[in-house]
Amino acid sequence: IEMASEGNIDLIFMDIRMPRMDGVETFLKIKQILPECIV
Repeated sequence: IEMASEGNIDLIFMDIRMPRMDGVETFLKIKQILPECIV
């Protein structure tokens, strides 16, 4: 989320199962910050 909010990101590819935050929760937070980004 930090990297997405700081950079010029066009595409994010991530796993659903992650250690601190699951991919669905991460997806929702990123879409709030960068609605135009494809996740």
